[in-house]
Amino acid sequence: MAPPTWTSSTATTTRSRSNMIKNVLLLAGMWGMGLGAAFVQLPATQNLLIDAGYASISTAPLGIIMLGSAPCAVVIPKIISRYGEKKTFIAGSFFGIVGAIMQMIGPLTTTIGLAAENDVTPQVVLVVIGALPQAFMYASTNNLRFSVSQFSTPAFLPKATALVLLGGVLSALLGPLLSAQPMADSDDVRIVVDDLSLVERQEITAAGEGTRIDGNATTERALWEIIKGTDLPLLTTFQCLSYNIMAMYMGQLKLPMAASGYSVINQFGTWSTTAVGFLLFPVGGSMFLINDSLAMFVLGITIVGIGWNFSFVGPSAEVSKICSRAEQSKVVGFNDGIMLLTVGIFFMTASKIYIAVGSWNVFNYILIGFSVFSALLSLLRWYANGELQMEMITVFPEIRCQSLLTAGSICTL
Repeated sequence: MAPPTWTSSTATTTRSRSNMIKNVLLLAGMWGMGLGAAFVQLPATQNLLIDAGYASISTAPLGIIMLGSAPCAVVIPKIISRYGEKKTFIAGSFFGIVGAIMQMIGPLTTTIGLAAENDVTPQVVLVVIGALPQAFMYASTNNLRFSVSQFSTPAFLPKATALVLLGGVLSALLGPLLSAQPMADSDDVRIVVDDLSLVERQEITAAGEGTRIDGNATTERALWEIIKGTDLPLLTTFQCLSYNIMAMYMGQLKLPMAASGYSVINQFGTWSTTAVGFLLFPVGGSMFLINDSLAMFVLGITIVGIGWNFSFVGPSAEVSKICSRAEQSKVVGFNDGIMLLTVGIFFMTASKIYIAVGSWNVFNYILIGFSVFSALLSLLRWYANGELQMEMITVFPEIRCQSLLTAGSICTL
């Protein structure tokens, strides 16, 4: 049975729009809870590994989650197409809860006498093993930004995607706030976060009946044809850059903190918004260079989170536009598989890179350089798409005058 579509009836349209907004807000909460679980995990596992003398692999558990998420991201769209979003996302929440419980058992091994008081080996092992089942949860969470297209009109999609990703930005605040919590307490929080996400994932299906929007044309191209004929490789590249810059900042923030003791797109266009997002990364990074106060760390990472939202939402929204409903599973699998693979590699190696660099300031300058480079690439794409040219003509009409004169016409300012 084909999904229902929007009708011209005023009452039906009003009700459908209300349900659409409700679903989008629920998706935003789900995205925030899913990312919040990762942001809680990051400082919690880092605290344990740093205190145990394993600072060089302190981001490895989250790296394992990301690497495991890469193959999961490839198959999850196919699972969704067969079993639906509800069953897939609920399964993801259960996997997240199981992983959090496994990691929570680690610190209890010394309490209940299963390990010597100073023996952290069981804790480290359970932290690493507990990261494995969370890979499916994180991959399904990342898929939410594409699921939003099923609950939104095409015109509202950029705003809807921005709202969903805003939930992730707000969840980034959980990292610094919980960085001082012991591992067991943080796992308690993460289980609660996963439970809340599970409730939301059940609620959205009940609220979403009758509001889904049919996809694009049903014609299906081969993945290779889509890669050659669309901006998919470029869009995936920008998402990789955005996610990895954010991940490197978030992943290594704990080390200098420990050392110190504690709809935009519709209005401005996809590529201009992406460029602004990448430019916000160095703004946030510069906050870390002012001083080592906790206030600057929190302010800086918040700005980085906002920059990530801007730079990530544009390419994500564009991916939803370049494929039909029939092609979505293969396109999303390709996009997220590559993106999460790169993030996983960087998380696995981030601590070693940081220690090899030997300086938080130098590490920060490197990330600022990558951010500026990515912003320049976005500006080039912005110009190539004609968005920048049109805006320059609006501000500087002599540009249009010159183009008209070149064509042999008379220009009057």
